[in-house]
Amino acid sequence: MKIPIEWKKILEENLDLKEMFLEQESIDMYGDEPIPTFFLHYFRPNKYKKLEEFFSPFPHGNEMYNKLKMIYDVTADNYENDDGSISGYFIPKQDKTISNIELQKIALKYAESINDILGDLDETSLINYDNLEINIISRNEFDEKYDYDDILECELYDLKGDWFIDLKSEISKNPLTFFAEPLYHIACDYNVARYIMWPLAEKHDMNNPFEAYVTLWKHGYEPSFVNNKLLILTY
Repeated sequence: MKIPIEWKKILEENLDLKEMFLEQESIDMYGDEPIPTFFLHYFRPNKYKKLEEFFSPFPHGNEMYNKLKMIYDVTADNYENDDGSISGYFIPKQDKTISNIELQKIALKYAESINDILGDLDETSLINYDNLEINIISRNEFDEKYDYDDILECELYDLKGDWFIDLKSEISKNPLTFFAEPLYHIACDYNVARYIMWPLAEKHDMNNPFEAYVTLWKHGYEPSFVNNKLLILTY
């Protein structure tokens, strides 16, 4: 099993977790994804104390764990659906108390962080930060009005992905990089996963560019750039 000795010791003390890792080993053809895809779901909604042992032995592990712990905390009260079933993913409830003014302030910070990434890539089509229009609409209204393949957000998705992969390649020997896919699957959201993994890949001249995104996400909103002058927040 391609996992560090620190994890093997933990698994010997918890047969449920060990069984999960053994099942993953049987389907991990290339040996590069030893952590079960939905491993982090096991610790929902707030049983994450044991999880700390998987992070703390490694560089930046405590930073990652604290960010992940926050994700558990802000989604704990949305763990069960109204019918008593368990929510399939970590999804926060919409915060109806936050003002539109505050949301717009966070959205502008998000736009600034996107420009940081685009600038690092030497992209010239930066977000028009000074004259950015920010609208707040429902997800259904957004889907009716816009074709995702035709808006700027689709292009940004690939740019951010390639940019982060290049950063991550520099720290590939850290076992915590194995958490990439399980972190994605907590909410099917690479931005949330990259926010948690940023301590591994951070550039010392840049703040976490995914922090503003996660702040919006915590309040139940998802930002999408239609173009470099229009940002939509959906709920």
